[in-house]
Amino acid sequence: MSSGNGEPQPYSVSMSQIQRANLLQLHQQANSLGQGPWFLAAYREIVRRLQRDPLVFGEALYKLPALHLEVRQVPGPWTSWRGW
Repeated sequence: MSSGNGEPQPYSVSMSQIQRANLLQLHQQANSLGQGPWFLAAYREIVRRLQRDPLVFGEALYKLPALHLEVRQVPGPWTSWRGW
């Protein structure tokens, strides 16, 4: 959640049209394997965590100081599914 005066607001999570198309394709694959509900639950949890605490979600891999960014990897059950 972003801080400031007043009630904390969730961060916005967005994706490109290409990412959206890839995500929909992965969802179709999960559905065909009977894993559609599991896939959606994992996706919703990832988005929820990114909205609430993106600066601590996942494991820090490396920093890009010139861009003021830190690249993070999120281990979890969603990364171990081999249907995609």
